[in-house]
Amino acid sequence: SYVRGTIPINANAADATSGVKNVTFYLDAIGGTVIGTDTTAPYSVNWNTATTTDGAHNLYIRVFDNAGNYLDSGATAVTVDNTAPTTATITAPTQNAYVRTTIPINVTAADAIGVKNVTFYLDTIGGTPIGTDATSPYSITWNTGTTTDGNHNLYIRVFDNAGNYLDSAARTITVDN
Repeated sequence: SYVRGTIPINANAADATSGVKNVTFYLDAIGGTVIGTDTTAPYSVNWNTATTTDGAHNLYIRVFDNAGNYLDSGATAVTVDNTAPTTATITAPTQNAYVRTTIPINVTAADAIGVKNVTFYLDTIGGTPIGTDATSPYSITWNTGTTTDGNHNLYIRVFDNAGNYLDSAARTITVDN
């Protein structure tokens, strides 16, 4: 899983003989950084992922029973990504280009951990989507006949796998069909 911000970590734990005393949640190793401890079922802690570095990590739990015995979990792999993508640039068409018929829209997109996809918008970010591409090099083919002649702005929003995003600057074009 890709995670960001504060997230819940939930665990199942049981002890048939003396009962569960507590569950301790660890980052990267049993006995490593303690994320938190819970003494009541359902066992859960909230983890502020901003307290660790972006990148691959493992989560573990240690379940203690009331007799002092414990059982350790296996690793659960997560990728922390609290950082927005670093690049969101439209490379074609050029600024102030006149366009008609079907044209390619090419972009440059980058993220330190990986780009999930690029969404292409007409006139406003979050406005009319004109396409999405999830494979580098990122581009779409746009039929300009689906909009009115005149000045328009193209935008992109680059998403990473954790849901962080970066918006491009406007690329002004003139549609003339």
